[in-house]
Amino acid sequence: NNSLGRNVRATSDYWLEDGTYFRIRNITFGYTLPMNLVGKYVNRARFYVTATNPFTFTKYQGYDPEVGGDGLYSRGVDVSNYPMARRLVFGAQFSF
Repeated sequence: NNSLGRNVRATSDYWLEDGTYFRIRNITFGYTLPMNLVGKYVNRARFYVTATNPFTFTKYQGYDPEVGGDGLYSRGVDVSNYPMARRLVFGAQFSF
């Protein structure tokens, strides 16, 4: 007889959590300058910003809802993997 009850045993769903999520992986915003603003020596000028993994919408309380797993017994088990890195890149393109 276990005095802690059935909620803490391995077959329990006590620690089960909803892992649904919506993640934006890549998004780019850019602007090309009109021809009259570009200049005498530049044919085209474009400025942009690209974000990688900027937003993840979830109610999951762990680091990353995309837990994965590497084997038969750990598939779908959160082993505290480090979350996906966010990156912000600014850039400019010029045609001469």
